[in-house]
Amino acid sequence: MCFQTSSEDEDERPWRPAGQGKKGKRNAASQPKKEYNLRPSPVQRTGLGHLKRQWSDNDTQMYRSGYPGKRDNPREKLNVLFYKGRIPSKPDGVSIDEFHENWWNDYERLERHHGFIQWLFPIRESGMNWHAQELQLHEAEAIKNDPAAIERFIKSYEMMLNFYGIVLANRDTGAVKRAGNFEQRFQHLNHSMHNYLRITRILKCLGEMGLEHYKVPFLKFMLREAVVTGLLDRTLESCYNYWIGTVKGDSVREKLRTLAERWSRGEKVKLESEEEEEEEEEEEESEEEMAREEKKSRGSRDRIAKGKDKEEDKEEGRQRKRSGEDKRRGSKEGKALGRKEEGREGDKKNGNSKENTKKPKGVALEYDNYSSK
Repeated sequence: MCFQTSSEDEDERPWRPAGQGKKGKRNAASQPKKEYNLRPSPVQRTGLGHLKRQWSDNDTQMYRSGYPGKRDNPREKLNVLFYKGRIPSKPDGVSIDEFHENWWNDYERLERHHGFIQWLFPIRESGMNWHAQELQLHEAEAIKNDPAAIERFIKSYEMMLNFYGIVLANRDTGAVKRAGNFEQRFQHLNHSMHNYLRITRILKCLGEMGLEHYKVPFLKFMLREAVVTGLLDRTLESCYNYWIGTVKGDSVREKLRTLAERWSRGEKVKLESEEEEEEEEEEEESEEEMAREEKKSRGSRDRIAKGKDKEEDKEEGRQRKRSGEDKRRGSKEGKALGRKEEGREGDKKNGNSKENTKKPKGVALEYDNYSSK
């Protein structure tokens, strides 16, 4: 377990990759567990008896009380100017936007440099970087009320979460989840003790910047990974005795410690975020099922409609065929009738010509009689 001796700033201890000893040899026992919940974690086997002394709360009491007696200095403005992008940090000489652009995912640089954390997360306490300035109350208010500045601050928080293998899943609630490379980053965090002091500073700064509600989701996540999965078991002492101490609500701190104790006894306690995720998954499954049913129903309707269309097409084809046959039949009959009529007219014409050439009987007799006379 890590023992955090101060909440002011990180120490200068060299970091070795997880699982490597002094000679750089990797231990098989340090390899990440692929199935995390099949057996009790180290914390669940030993319990939290050694952590129940909460004397370390005195270290965060000044923060929770608002630093009684400390006065605001309106002439000091380095932090607000830095977050408004007007000045770079010292001694690195890096602006806030350059930090986000060039230092994101540069884990070696974030691990090696120790002067940037006081600029990204200023608090009302002095740190190891004497170039940095303690946060003033008027600066905190100015950053909170400047949309661009508070956006930069949240991005700084996301950059450090990424460094620890965590993702800010919801900017409204502060919910967090594992990053894609969480195993590698968790191994690093589990053996990089000076980062526990950085996290104390980050949590205090969240409260100063009006993001107190970001703390509880982060702490529940860390407690679960320390107690239940055992992947961050070395962070537990700092989390239990220092990080929880940055939460300003007394009842909230007590609930967090109770949650850790219940998990240490092997009780299965679901977080609200997990229940919400399960509800969302159930809703998504229900929507998918409804979509599948609708697709089936639509397909059935389409098949019926296509069948009707085919029948109508066939009937239309039959009608066209009958109409064509009727037309052809009518045409043949018309032609035949026309030929018959033509024949009749021809017969009539022929008959008239014969009748014209034939002598009338009476006339012929009279003529004959006259001739005989």
